[in-house]
Amino acid sequence: MSRVLLVDDEESILKSLKRLLRIAPCSFGGKTYPLEVEAYVSANEALARAREEEFDLFISDYRMPEMDGIEFLKAAKEVQPDAARLILSGYADLNALIRAVNEVGIERFIGKPWNDYELLSAIAQALAH
Repeated sequence: MSRVLLVDDEESILKSLKRLLRIAPCSFGGKTYPLEVEAYVSANEALARAREEEFDLFISDYRMPEMDGIEFLKAAKEVQPDAARLILSGYADLNALIRAVNEVGIERFIGKPWNDYELLSAIAQALAH
């Protein structure tokens, strides 16, 4: 079972992601990854949880009120350096993308609205890596 922590300040986005990850298979390279998902609207609460439990993957929105997704993923990387990291954002900010890759080593930058197949594939690839 792969553990995934989601962070987005919009509850509706978290509900959609959790529903998708609950019903759709996450597969890559002939292997399917069953997921256990936790979701948080607060980046600070999510970080506190990351200090308590191990996760295989962190998925964060880019624009959030407490801290942006890059700051969150950077802090999560300090706590759990081996976990994979993805950013999900409705804003195609090239500078943010470059910063995320350089500072945090994200696996992928996924745009909102996302394509379900591409998101599931990106998650499976990140978990396989």
